[in-house]
Amino acid sequence: MKVDLDTLLNELKDLRVNEIDVLRSSFTPVILSKNEFLIEEGQNCNFLGFVVSGMLRHYYNTVEGEEITRWVSLEGNFITSLSSFLSLKPSYENILVLF
Repeated sequence: MKVDLDTLLNELKDLRVNEIDVLRSSFTPVILSKNEFLIEEGQNCNFLGFVVSGMLRHYYNTVEGEEITRWVSLEGNFITSLSSFLSLKPSYENILVLF
């Protein structure tokens, strides 16, 4: 079953309709292509996103240059570089569109 942002927001039982409308209006659609980065290491992540369709890979590079996948985000899930979003510091990870 495909989950969309409106469905998730409407399931938040403790929020009023106007609060849900404010949340909904905080999201701006962004269309990315395969192999395009949502965020790259060193950039500040100041957003929380929602995957409408596709799959994104969260990964970081070790000192030795090895790529380590930390998470894969599928459609119907929220997405962010959490450490950067919370700390307001540059991200140590990359988020890449797989498809």
